[in-house]
Amino acid sequence: MEVVRNQNGSYSAHVFADRAIKIVRQHALYNRDQPLFLYMPFQSVHAPLQFHERYKNK
Repeated sequence: MEVVRNQNGSYSAHVFADRAIKIVRQHALYNRDQPLFLYMPFQSVHAPLQFHERYKNK
């Protein structure tokens, strides 16, 4: 719920995915009896099309 200002140089998809993983893990630990709905629409499908170097030779 706050603007993130310390992730310069990071792809937003990686930042959002890491946060979603933390949310799911926290929920599994502390709210196992409650259902969890997490909608994660990535905006990476929009221009400009870029990719991280670690995916270059895949």
